Amino acid sequence: MGAPSSSHRGAVSARVALAAAVLLEGCVASVGPLLPQDVQTSLAQHAMRRLETPNLDVYYPAERHDEAVRFAEHVEGCARQLEARALVHNGFASRKLTLILPELTFNNAFTSAMSLGYEPLAVVPTYQTIDAFSLEMGLPSDAGTIACHEITHYVHFNQVAGFAWFVNSAFGEEYTPQLGFDGWFDEGLAVYYETTLQPGVGRLAWPFWHGAFAAGVAGRRLQGGDLSEFNRDFFLGNDYLVGSHFIRFLAERYGEWRLWKTIEVQAHSILYPIWLNLRFRDAYGKTLEALYAEFADDVARRYPPVARPPEQRTLETVGMAARYGRGADGSEALLIDGHDTPSRIVVRGPDGRVRLERALTDVVPPRTLVGSGADSSGPPSFTADGRYVYFTTVDPGVTFAKNRLVRVDVATGALEVVARDLYGGGGSISPDGRTYAFARADGDRHHLALYDVTSGTTRVLAAMPPGGFVSIPRYAPDGRRIVATVFDGRAFSIRVFDAESGQVLAQLTDGHSAVHDAAWADATHVVYLRADDREAGFQVYLADLGSGQSRQVTHAPYLAFEPQVASGTLRFLNRDGWRWTLDEQPVSLAPLPPPPPAPVAPATPAPIAPGAAPTPVIPGPSGGTPLWPTWPAPLDNRPVEVLSDAPYSQQDHLLSLQTHGISAATAGRDGVFAGIVLGGADRLQFHRWVMELLLQLASDKGGYGTALAYANQEFAPFTIVGQLLALDYHDTWPTPGPLMSPAPRLPGSFVLSKSLLQAHLDVVRYLYGAPLEAGLFADDDDEPNDPTHLIKHRRAVGPFVSATYAGIESTPYSGVRRALILNPSVNVFPGAWNSAGAMVTDTRLAADVVLPLPLSRRHTLSLHLVGRDLSGLPPGERWLQVGGGITALAVSRHPDRPVPPEVTIDSLPGVHFLEPLRGYEDYPIATDRIFVAQAAYLYPLIIDRGTASTLWALPSTFLRQIDFELFGSAATDAHGGPPHAAGGTALTLELAVWHIPLNLTYQLARRVEDDRALVQILALGQ
Repeated sequence: MGAPSSSHRGAVSARVALAAAVLLEGCVASVGPLLPQDVQTSLAQHAMRRLETPNLDVYYPAERHDEAVRFAEHVEGCARQLEARALVHNGFASRKLTLILPELTFNNAFTSAMSLGYEPLAVVPTYQTIDAFSLEMGLPSDAGTIACHEITHYVHFNQVAGFAWFVNSAFGEEYTPQLGFDGWFDEGLAVYYETTLQPGVGRLAWPFWHGAFAAGVAGRRLQGGDLSEFNRDFFLGNDYLVGSHFIRFLAERYGEWRLWKTIEVQAHSILYPIWLNLRFRDAYGKTLEALYAEFADDVARRYPPVARPPEQRTLETVGMAARYGRGADGSEALLIDGHDTPSRIVVRGPDGRVRLERALTDVVPPRTLVGSGADSSGPPSFTADGRYVYFTTVDPGVTFAKNRLVRVDVATGALEVVARDLYGGGGSISPDGRTYAFARADGDRHHLALYDVTSGTTRVLAAMPPGGFVSIPRYAPDGRRIVATVFDGRAFSIRVFDAESGQVLAQLTDGHSAVHDAAWADATHVVYLRADDREAGFQVYLADLGSGQSRQVTHAPYLAFEPQVASGTLRFLNRDGWRWTLDEQPVSLAPLPPPPPAPVAPATPAPIAPGAAPTPVIPGPSGGTPLWPTWPAPLDNRPVEVLSDAPYSQQDHLLSLQTHGISAATAGRDGVFAGIVLGGADRLQFHRWVMELLLQLASDKGGYGTALAYANQEFAPFTIVGQLLALDYHDTWPTPGPLMSPAPRLPGSFVLSKSLLQAHLDVVRYLYGAPLEAGLFADDDDEPNDPTHLIKHRRAVGPFVSATYAGIESTPYSGVRRALILNPSVNVFPGAWNSAGAMVTDTRLAADVVLPLPLSRRHTLSLHLVGRDLSGLPPGERWLQVGGGITALAVSRHPDRPVPPEVTIDSLPGVHFLEPLRGYEDYPIATDRIFVAQAAYLYPLIIDRGTASTLWALPSTFLRQIDFELFGSAATDAHGGPPHAAGGTALTLELAVWHIPLNLTYQLARRVEDDRALVQILALGQ
């Protein structure tokens, strides 16, 4: 969807990684969770129903029946329009769409494409709570409106033909070649249709979207990396912003048909990430690179640099994302996210001096806020005395994200959560500090509501009808009126409400322009944002409630935002490049002349409450040549035909084979197996199962095997996963070696009979996003006739438990900036259950600390501490391997010593106790306990450059940064033996190819103990 939450982009990356696995490894299946834990938990906690229409299966909470019907009606209209444009029509393209409406504060939406046995589905929560949907994206927080974006993904991903059609028909839901497109195409297409299919809404019809784009590209030529999903310039995603404008350019210049022709060509592709550049040529007669060059030329022409007007001056540079509020006395508060600075609140007094600056994310317990940010917060507002600042923010909870109402005591710096779950977006505190006005989410409508700070109760002041949404209500200086943005199902307007009765007192609109984000200038004037057809983004307008007139007061170069008036000046956030600045200009609050006598057709607001008085309409100016087009409204919503509406059954679709393909496995020295794999799940993912039937190849003795996997999430947030592998097979005799003394006589015609049984039971849940895991591991390996093993029957069985605490503060450029991560774990292998001869316990405690350093906002110091002990080992055994596992690129040893062998465990099959040690990647150390201390200094050098395609035929590449590291490590087993220590440096290139992030690391290390080697390592990883 592209809301401020990053979950959607993470979901996209996961889907693409699964599709890449199909491309590289063949058909496989998984029982891993498809839905995020909070979504799955919501489904488990609500009585769900299934609403079936001719084209949709909608799964919704029972209490949201009416919303589900309205949702289905709107989505059917979007789907009809998109399917009429699509050029591939077959069983995959024409099947019903599965949509899930969970009831939770998710503030995002996503579509999961068919991949590795997972059927496609879309998840759109019944409500959203953050201001960004309407304020920054022009989307009312309506599930049906938001779903048009997701349905575009759904129809696009289902365009499958040719080789992919054969693979999916033969083996189930394996992959769609549409995932070969980069994210800019997927998201740009969806943003384009969320706008073209719906009147008056959507990002490409919204001034914020155009102003942010204009500010970011003005005066510079676009390069391929500006499209990348890995680009960190725009806080809502470059792939969404630049991608949507590129798609719009292609549609306007070449027509929509060529977009769908490109999709059709991609549907037939075999190596779908390759040759993408040339597939555009099949549709446009030009390569992707040529088309993007045309777009860059057009952007350079349309968006030249624009200077600030003389009356507008810059006070400070703020950050990439921000919210702003100002008190009546001139005090001001900023919530800021920067490329190099973490989320924080800054409060200044009327004299401009900083009175408070505090991080929003707490790392060390007890934590007031776990992971809040400016992009998911409401605007800050002051009480009349300037002592307290209030704002709402979405913060992770134990399982669900919650809308917190936060109060900051400016005098003491104390930050307190006043309401832990407000179920609504941003607003303002009353002048006396007693009541907080906010938009209360209630499915597909947001009411104007008041929260009593003292009693903790909420009262709906003005109820909205279905499809009506209030946003960012603000109290007047006297506390008797409230101004707010309202979407009435057709357009946005500014309305003034009586703070006691909820009656509408006035409405600011001219009938067609986008308006938003109103704030009081004084008792009789309101400033608000409005689109000016001659300028790229929002400008600030001043409305005189007495005379009924409105006039434009700013001519910001690209985009004005969050206007606030105090002490005779207007201050607002001004978009400058990819960042905000805080700008100021004088403003006159003298009464405006009355409107001209020409009649103005009044706009009738949607009904607010029974008996409401007629609403006076204050018109705004209009005229000029539009800089960007007004889209038509082709959506033809019709009454939906409900085929069935019944309680959800966990057997729904459970036995439908979503995977039915070939499988392969190996065991021992010569056990090669082939077979079939079957798998499926119910539609809401409470149960997922996979079964494999295997037959040994090249054996006349009839080896066979079975693999079973099952995941249960009906007890969400707990996920239970069980896996079982059982093999009875035949193996060849080993090659005699020096350890086999005397060498046995091995009859050439005789083969070994073996059996293997592996089982794994895992229970997982996440607390504040950090995993808590417990389970049971079992491995039984029977090799009765193998002369190379003293123990013919090997068994390892034991429980394990692991927990993680993760307090993390990060920025886009430096990554993790402050952190405290604790990870204790225990694995127990009881002696009665194992072939080790004794009970073995593996106890581990790891702690990671990351600290920022002075002089630069970007560099950090990290500490990694580990204590690990294997107790109960047989005498003389050393099963814990420290270091090793990587072959060095070059080694210079002094003195010359051989590398120790890797640790092997004959008595516990399937178990390897391994602890990494920096500088010892090629040098394994065998022990039974270890204490490790590692420190690293990190400085990232930002690149953020890329290409739309590579070497004409290969996928896109994006170079993010080069990480420069200095590190040192030390370890001891506390047995009195010699210590182990190393130090060195490393350079890591962080890049992305296609959707896959990669790290290429060159490391040079000197071991100051052991063999004192100078070691070079080159490693590629993710």
